[in-house]
Amino acid sequence: MPMEVAPAKTAFVLAGGGSFGAIQVGMLRSLARRGIAADMVVGSSVGALNGAYYAGDPTIEGNPAAGGDLARIAPARRLSGFMYRRDFLVTSDGLRQLVNRNLPYLNLEDAPIPIHIVTTDILTGRTVVLSKGSAAQAIIASAAIPAAFAPVQHGDLYLADGAVSSNTPVKVAVAQGAQRLVVLPTGSPVPSTSLLWERSRTRCTH
Repeated sequence: MPMEVAPAKTAFVLAGGGSFGAIQVGMLRSLARRGIAADMVVGSSVGALNGAYYAGDPTIEGNPAAGGDLARIAPARRLSGFMYRRDFLVTSDGLRQLVNRNLPYLNLEDAPIPIHIVTTDILTGRTVVLSKGSAAQAIIASAAIPAAFAPVQHGDLYLADGAVSSNTPVKVAVAQGAQRLVVLPTGSPVPSTSLLWERSRTRCTH
């Protein structure tokens, strides 16, 4: 009875980290040059933005420096929340325009590579994963840093920065069926043993 080892399903896991998310663009390009591709993408906060771009065009040329753009959104309006007595500092208009201008798909389920966006329910603190519906809304929710951006209403939930509940959503990727993880951090260097994790799987064929 021959044993066949099925190809491991690879997930790119993109961590949160604000403007430091720009370094993930270089990581994605390096992976593309080496022929390492993802079967799914899981992103949190700025990692959701970069991951969504990658899921739309996983080529070397298709990875814009989204993390840097996020840090530059509407800098002149960052104090407008104080001026107009809002509960947040920055509107999501700039981020929405950035996403709508660059993302080649409207809904998450239409992405060429499956994409899972990690957000946080601000009332319970639990992780909420979005895999279908408006891509722009999901990304805005995942990047909505509390107090800086307004939370995004999703049904009965109010969603905010995915980094609050899961900055590096490895567990989400495993729950979605990944056996091989490529983690793209934004902060301190991660030990090499943590960058690539693979759970072996075998399948018997008769």
